[in-house]
Formats: sequence, C-alpha cells, structure tokens
Amino acid sequence: MGLGAAGEDDPERALREVRGRFIAAFPGRCDSVAALLADAAADQARAEGARQIAHRLTGLAGAVGFPTVSARAQELEALLTSPSIDAALARDLLGGIREAFATDLMRPPGWAEAPFVGDASRTVLIVEDDPDQLALLEIQLQRAGHRTASVARGDEVIAAARARSPSVVLLDVDLPGLDGFSVCRALKTDADLAGIPVLFLTTQASIDSRLSGLALGADDYLCKPVDARELLLRVSRLARETAPAAPAQDTLAFDAFTAVGDAALASGPASLALVRTAPDRRARLAEVLAEESRPRDVVGRHDDSHLAWLLPGVPGRAALEKVQLVIQLAAEADVSATAGVAAATRGSRVAALVAWADEALTEARYRHEPAALCTEHAPEPQAIVSRTLVLADDDPEVVRVVDGYMRSAGFQTVVVFDGAKALQAIEDREPDVVILDLMMPAMSGFDVLKRLQGRPRRPRVVVLSARGREDDVTRAFELGADDYIVKPFSPQEVRARVMRVLK
Repeated sequence: MGLGAAGEDDPERALREVRGRFIAAFPGRCDSVAALLADAAADQARAEGARQIAHRLTGLAGAVGFPTVSARAQELEALLTSPSIDAALARDLLGGIREAFATDLMRPPGWAEAPFVGDASRTVLIVEDDPDQLALLEIQLQRAGHRTASVARGDEVIAAARARSPSVVLLDVDLPGLDGFSVCRALKTDADLAGIPVLFLTTQASIDSRLSGLALGADDYLCKPVDARELLLRVSRLARETAPAAPAQDTLAFDAFTAVGDAALASGPASLALVRTAPDRRARLAEVLAEESRPRDVVGRHDDSHLAWLLPGVPGRAALEKVQLVIQLAAEADVSATAGVAAATRGSRVAALVAWADEALTEARYRHEPAALCTEHAPEPQAIVSRTLVLADDDPEVVRVVDGYMRSAGFQTVVVFDGAKALQAIEDREPDVVILDLMMPAMSGFDVLKRLQGRPRRPRVVVLSARGREDDVTRAFELGADDYIVKPFSPQEVRARVMRVLK
C-alpha cells in the first residue's frame, strides 16, 4: 500500500488518516481477539489468529501515538506464543489493552516535524506485510527525503533488491512466503547484494531474536514501536555508510591499493582479480571495473597492462563469475581482457593474493579462457588480529562483564571509569572502538562524543547506557555515536554490535 496524492502533499494529514483507521478498527480487533481466546487454550489455530492480531497491534499502536497499547499487546503476544496458554491471564491482558487504549486516546500524538536527514537519490526498500504500518513508514521516510519501495512478502525481496538497488533494506521478521531471518541470510550470502545494509524493524524483542538477526549479518536491529526520529537517524546513518564515493579520476596507485587491501583483509575474507589488457585500453577497463564495483570494492594499478580488483566478502567462485561478466562487458566496450582470481580468508595479504591471481591469469591465457580461479594454494591461516577497545563505565559490575566478553573475542581492552580518562585513553591508544556510558564522573559521555567530533582518526563508538529516552538516543547519534544499547543489556549482543560497527 503506497501513499496517495494527499499523503504526498500533506504528510501530517496522512499520519492522521493512519491513526484514524487504527482508532476505528481497534474495537473490532479486540472483539476478534476475545472471540478467538474463548478456545485458544485447546485450539492452536485460534491461538495463532489471536497472536497475529496482537502482533499487528504491537507494531502499529506505538507508531500512531498509542505506546501503552503497544506494550500491553506485546505482553499478550508473548503469552500466546508460549506452549501452554493461561486463558484467564490472556483475558486480563486483553482488558488491559482496552484500558490502555482509553488512556492513550486522551493524549495527542507527539508528531514533531522530522528534520530533513535523507537523500532523495537513495531508496529504502521496506519489507512489511501490514498495510497500515507500511503506509506509516513510507510517510516518515518520504518526509525525511528518502525514496521508498516496498514488498509485502519475504520471497519477493531478492528480486526487488536487484531491481531497485536500495541503500537500506528495512526488514520485518514475521512475513509471508519467507521469514525475515531467511531473507537476511539470502541477502548477505549474495555476492551482488551483500553490501546493502539490513535493518530489522520487528516486534520480536527477545535477545535470541536480536542475536540471530545480528549473527546473520544484519547491520542494525530495532524493536517496534520505535521513535520516528531514531528510526530516521539509523536509516540515514546506514545509507551514508554505503553511499557511492565520488568518481575517482584514476585508479589507486599500487602502494595505496596494497595498504587499503591489507586493511580490508584484516577485517574479513576477500577475493582479488588480476586483470590484464593492452596498455592503451587500461583506462577504459578501469572505467568498466568502477561501474561494476560496489562501494567497498577497490581497484588499483598494478602496472601498465594489469589492474588489481579487490572484492571484500566475495568467495572465490562468486568472484570468478563476476569477473567473467565484467570481461564480457569490457569486450562490448572494445576492450579485450583476461583475468586470474584468488580468494583468501581474513588475515591474508594483498601480495600473496596477487601472486596467486597471477598464476591463475597464466592458466587462463594458456587455456584461452577469459578468467581462471587459483585452486593450487590453500588460503593462508586466519591470523588473529588484535584490536584495541576502550571501555568507559563507572559501574564495576558492568565493566567486569563487558571486559570479559570483549577479551574473549580477541580485543585488547583499556578500562576507564570516567569521561576525562576515556578521552585521554582514546588520545593515547587510538582504539578501534569505544564502549561508552553516558553518565560518568568528570565528563559525561555526551561531552566525550562532542570532543571526538572532527578528529582525523575517530574510533567507532557504541553507547551503553541506562538512559533509554528517545531524546538521549537521538542526541547521541547526532553527536556521532555509531550504535546505542540500553541497559539492562546482553553481553552477547554488545559483542555482536561491536563486531558489526567494525565491519
């Protein structure tokens, strides 16, 4: 369901219309739940029907100005998901939802005009099967300047992503056709789509669900209902991270390519193609490679007749297929080329991949094939790359737990208990990442974030704070935080989110 002309001309009116439809439908939805609950304990199908209605209430109510209804509906949804259903408790929870509706209805929704934080050249693909929630998300994103595309089924996402090349995929978990976790797995294992950020937006708030989403490669995970300002900030941050770089006048010199490539290999696996062409066609070949590259791919000049193309996160066989396609495209541009491809795990070096790719290139030329994959060398053993983390929190128990988990993940940790020492540790150690509490002695986390703005080598910052108000979250992101976790927290999730921001 898309926005009509009225919604495009007057976003506030469209928001009111969605809220009005919610209010009109609410009594009927509650009556339907009551009827289904009559036999829910003995009839799994009826219990699932009631759960689906509660699920929709959870997601939509908070977004249209009924936060208490959303919280109560989430409790009912959790109860109806359990193997054994307490019918009396379910009826009590439904009564609580009705009472919450009467209370929330007396409070006007706090819709403030969202600042323009989007970019009309970027598309957000919304994967949502509830038409009202979809309409609301479209309103909020379009009002912030983003273009939107949408699908309602999980099995439609891959085709839509290929067709629209979105900057961000906004993904629900409960979807018809294919669930959101399966969709995320499919996106992150596709060589052409893996670089698109995935942001889960779902009512599934359990730590197991959050960890599952992040483990599958999701770039962020938000639970409904979410404040519109926080959603827009997170979407815009992810879109900026994958924004195409300005076209380069030429490819990187090989020493610069090696430095960038070694840094990329320190973070994860990659494939490298060594592509040979005539010296007078090298510049045109570089243009073709640039056109087919993702934002994180790197192209370098090896010598007058060879270009090196690094493909982070792409396995060898997929890289070979992509290189073969590029060689076909180059031929259409009157550029004859041959390539060798090598793949390696994290911790390898560019020099080793170039040597292996050169062997594959020799094989391709001998066999008169467009490209070949090096298979004679096993990848180098994965090196343990130690990274430095500053942990700033004045609660010793929090420090003890987080420090243990991050050390077990291979980090060298520096522990400080106030903001001033955090800033000094960042200056002295130049860490890769900082886990930052907001309320600390000497200097607050907000002040630390302000002081980090504009630094030439700024570490990634994950805020870990008991302050969960939307204003605090929004302010932290505006000051440059890369992620925000509210206490109480799961140490496994902290570790997963730290690894995500370092990708």
